[in-house]
Formats: sequence, structure tokens, C-alpha cells
Amino acid sequence: NVNGFMLADMIKLRQPGVRVLYTTGHGRFAVRLKDDAGNIYGPILQKPYSEKELCAAIRDTPEDYKLA
Repeated sequence: NVNGFMLADMIKLRQPGVRVLYTTGHGRFAVRLKDDAGNIYGPILQKPYSEKELCAAIRDTPEDYKLA
């Protein structure tokens, strides 16, 4: 059972510095979340979203949300 945060952690081992845009259908998670060390996971896009909203979110995901 792997969630999006776990998957992102696995990906960062193979591709350090990859940018991640999370999506969720759970309103309580529709904020910028932090891990136990206080690091921001990244921006979260609330479902449902349109193609236009997805494109804007991808375009607007800043470089400083790269996973370290």
C-alpha cells in the first residue's frame, strides 16, 4: 500500500530534485503539508480539477518545491 507521499519519496531516490504536484479529493489535505522534519511536501491541487486548472498548477509549481 503506497500513498502519494511515499511514491514521491521513492522517486526522489532515483531522480533527486524532481518537482511534485500532489492532487487530492480530501479537503482536509488541500493545504501545503509538511513532513515530520518540517519540510514542505509541495503544492496540492484539490480534485476535481479541469485540464486548465491542472496546466496552471503544473506551470505555477515553483522550483523551490523540488524534493531534496
